[in-house]
Amino acid sequence: MAHHTARLPTEGHSENKARDILDGMSRYRLDPTSIKIADPTPRAWGGQSVVIIGTLTQPGTPRILQLIPKEFEKLLPKFLEKIICDESNEVQFEAVEKMISGTDELVFKAFKRLRSEALKKGMTGKLKELAFEAFKELVFGKKVAVKKFEWPHDDTEKSARDFKSFVNELSLMTSLSHPNIIKFLGFVEDTKKGDAWIVLPWEANGNVREFLQSGEWLIPERISLIQDTAKGLEYLHSHDPPICHGDLKSLNILVNSSYRAIITDFGSARLKRSVALEKEENQWVMPRQMLVNGAESTSPQVKFDPSTLDLTLTGPNFSLRWTAPEVLKGEMGDLPSDMWAMGWICWEIITGRMPFEELGREPLIIDRTLTGKLPLIREDSQLSHVLMLCSLMSDCWLSDPGKRIGVSAFQRKTAIMPSETPSGSASDGQKARSVGLLVELGRMYELQSDKANAQAHYRSAIGVATRTKDDLGKASALQCLGRIHGANSNFGEAESSYKEAQEICSRVGNSLGTAHALGGLGEIYRMQSKHQEAEKVFNDAREAHSRAGSDLGTGNALVGLGNTYQAQSKYPEAEKAFNAARETHYRIGNDLGTGNALFGLGNTYLVQSKDLEAEKAFRKAREIYSRIGNDLGAASALDGLGQVHRAQSQNQEAEVAFKDAREIHSRIGNDLGTGNALVGLGNTYLAQLRSQEAERAFREAHEIHSRIGNDPGAANALDGLGELYRAQSKNHEAEKAFNEAYKIHSRSRNDLGMGNALLGLGSTYLAQSKDLDAEKAFRTAHEIHSRIGNDLGATSALDGLEQVRRAQSQDQEAEGAFNDTRTIHSLINENFGAGNASRSLGIVHDYRRTWNEAEQVCNHQVPASPDCANDDHSNARALLALGKLHHTQHRYLEAEETITKALAIATNIAHLQGQATTSQLLAEILRSQLKRSERMDNLIEAEVVYAQIGNHVSRAEIVRKIGDLQVEQGMYTEAEESYHLAQAIYLSIDNAGGVATSLRQLGELCIYQGRHAEAEEYFTQARLGHAVIPDENGEAKALDGLTAVHALQGKFGDAKATCMEACEIYRRIGRPLSEICVYISGMIHVVEENPL
Repeated sequence: MAHHTARLPTEGHSENKARDILDGMSRYRLDPTSIKIADPTPRAWGGQSVVIIGTLTQPGTPRILQLIPKEFEKLLPKFLEKIICDESNEVQFEAVEKMISGTDELVFKAFKRLRSEALKKGMTGKLKELAFEAFKELVFGKKVAVKKFEWPHDDTEKSARDFKSFVNELSLMTSLSHPNIIKFLGFVEDTKKGDAWIVLPWEANGNVREFLQSGEWLIPERISLIQDTAKGLEYLHSHDPPICHGDLKSLNILVNSSYRAIITDFGSARLKRSVALEKEENQWVMPRQMLVNGAESTSPQVKFDPSTLDLTLTGPNFSLRWTAPEVLKGEMGDLPSDMWAMGWICWEIITGRMPFEELGREPLIIDRTLTGKLPLIREDSQLSHVLMLCSLMSDCWLSDPGKRIGVSAFQRKTAIMPSETPSGSASDGQKARSVGLLVELGRMYELQSDKANAQAHYRSAIGVATRTKDDLGKASALQCLGRIHGANSNFGEAESSYKEAQEICSRVGNSLGTAHALGGLGEIYRMQSKHQEAEKVFNDAREAHSRAGSDLGTGNALVGLGNTYQAQSKYPEAEKAFNAARETHYRIGNDLGTGNALFGLGNTYLVQSKDLEAEKAFRKAREIYSRIGNDLGAASALDGLGQVHRAQSQNQEAEVAFKDAREIHSRIGNDLGTGNALVGLGNTYLAQLRSQEAERAFREAHEIHSRIGNDPGAANALDGLGELYRAQSKNHEAEKAFNEAYKIHSRSRNDLGMGNALLGLGSTYLAQSKDLDAEKAFRTAHEIHSRIGNDLGATSALDGLEQVRRAQSQDQEAEGAFNDTRTIHSLINENFGAGNASRSLGIVHDYRRTWNEAEQVCNHQVPASPDCANDDHSNARALLALGKLHHTQHRYLEAEETITKALAIATNIAHLQGQATTSQLLAEILRSQLKRSERMDNLIEAEVVYAQIGNHVSRAEIVRKIGDLQVEQGMYTEAEESYHLAQAIYLSIDNAGGVATSLRQLGELCIYQGRHAEAEEYFTQARLGHAVIPDENGEAKALDGLTAVHALQGKFGDAKATCMEACEIYRRIGRPLSEICVYISGMIHVVEENPL
């Protein structure tokens, strides 16, 4: 291959510079006579060098040791026992030190250090083994790999250039120190004799490709090699400045005697320039100050010959099969180029096949790389077991280098995959599976939802651990087995497994293991509706994980707590726990944990009728679960989406979601999930009046849940059957189903389920004219739903009570209460409920049809005069609904008058929530009329009331609006105080989104005042805050602010960069570009075309 480098006028000077650098590394220089090369046959070739095996002897080795023949090596342990061990067979280090006291000083110091480290680590039992290894090295030398450079003696210019490259590689290697990077031992250099060697440890296991071919290695063992490589690459990319390896492939990854992967061969490595130097033409430099002019740095290029239709390569030596497309296009290799190669390394290690192994000609390989025709990784028989890794490989192989995953994120994600360090064969040649390997195999199958295989491997691990008396291994396997028992609803066995694991960990003093066992036990309690026990155990687990510094364990405990709070209808506590868990898992790159937290949030939003928030959470959770290949999670997220669609009367979408969920649950053998999906399907069929299909679904679900002993699921199926029978006027069957469901919900302490069963019972009693029974059921239902904060359920109970009273001819009271329920239903956007109340009054309207009809309904609820008021609460709500309607129609004076009346009522009856809500709405109406002073008064009043009732979120929102109004009035100092107050409120309640929004507003305020540096800081913090949540829309707005600040400061390069990032986010989330993006991008375009 041709090299395109020109001789520079400073050639002689640069060669002298290289010589000075080499002289500065004299402590690494080795005497060539200390390296014995018995076999000069090259073991590897690369560029201008070959690798051969040699033996490095230590200078100053005692003469008596040098005379020992090689054949004596087998007898050396016995010889050592005679001369360095006492009568108890313990090593006498004094005797050892005396023997080597006359050797080289460095050898003597190294041996003393070895002794000190061995004693410090409590390795007294291994001291003899360490002494043997040290003496073996002293006597026979250390086996090394010698990288010998071969330079042309007849080409002075090329010889000088190769010499500089040799110095560059040496200088870089002396700066590296990491367990997964090859250790640099020294060098030999004598240009007159043509000697230029780099000496490295010889690794007998060879490179990764050779190692994988040497035996049968299971997937967790292969994942371990990937994890090691990722750690080594992360070290290089995190170096200051970062190092691009430039030739990453399986042949340049060795496996040492401890079966750990280490990266080698830094002949193509480059250091990334500092930020200041990146603006120069060439982005990459050679190590340190010693970029030697003339050193090779040209990237390969692809050239097309139209006459022959051939693709040819020019440039330095490189490895085509692993080469990124941008490098083939002539760009300099960058950190993302290493990540492209990392994707291929994963392919090689898992499949055992080279990249494009089926292709022999270079043009075909180049074409596949440039056109993105890469393997279908998820269809590979081996890779299909590790879909999480498939996702990461896809992220490595993105055609746009800027979008590829970074090595730190890659390393974090691979770190949580099932893995185990490879182990050698047993003495009989058969490879024994260790406890750790069996557990990791079980985890691999569990992640695939293959519970039978997972359970079999966990049981095998327990058996091996019991035989080998491995307490911690047994505890680990017991916890995994407990998890499988729980998933199979075998709660007794699960509880026993976790308690046994907890006992073992406590006995041996393993606090982290104890914490894990507590978390598992809490989950089993929660699944059995033992909420108090679960809450206590999860809190204990969280505290234990926090003390141990385990973010992963803390996040998992928080998810368990969130689920427990939700089951007890403690929704604010549940939201807080799930959000904290999501932030923790997202920070450490744990996709599974993030998905679990989002799923919990979705369920919490769902039971509070926060449908939009629930749908967003479930969709994000499903995307994560699908991407990492977690079928159970994906199916559960589909269940959640089905429930959201059903709550929004989107029955077709709900049916599709539930059917997809049932198919996945059935395929992976998850009876619990199958039953839940069937309940969802039954309710969807019921809403569409498909009675036969609904009954079939409910009965099948009830049978499954009863069989596996899942009481909550069985009760939900009975609730569905009860609703179906009631709709068919089969009141006796309905009453029986609801009563049975209520008993089960009571036994499980499921408040929401109890309330809903009572609503069904009340309606069934009412249909049979059992008014007293109906009233009792509705009253109890209202008490339960009110206590747990379920407004929809409470309103439905009130509706039922008024139907009872109307049936008892209490017409006047009934009319007022129906107005009340209709208004509440309207306010929570439950049009079906509002329509029911209206029909009871003889007013049957579709509120979405016309404003006039809606206004008529609202006016029916507003009393003609205060004397006609039967219920101040109802009147205030009716006025509030009417005022909102007027505001929507831009009838501001009528809206102001109506809401003022509602505020007067709320104030008169001291209804604080009503005062705050009406004051807030009145402020919005006054804003439409530009009445700033009156608007400020109402905002302040709302803020005071929200502070009184402890509604911190609403208070913070009002404070921000006060700040906005102060900005409009030019009161910048006061506005800044308001924004800071809002920020402090959000901080006090751990509302990261609110904090980020407040920071954005502070940034905007600083722009108005010309405080650009402070504005930039605020927007930067806001962007980080939105990104952590994550809130892409908020992040884009923060980038808008940064773009504006950069443009105002004349930093058009920075403005362009942030503007492009914002535009990319807007496109990704399907929103139109902001005005700032459009304006700034246009301005930058003009500036670039017309430079000042």
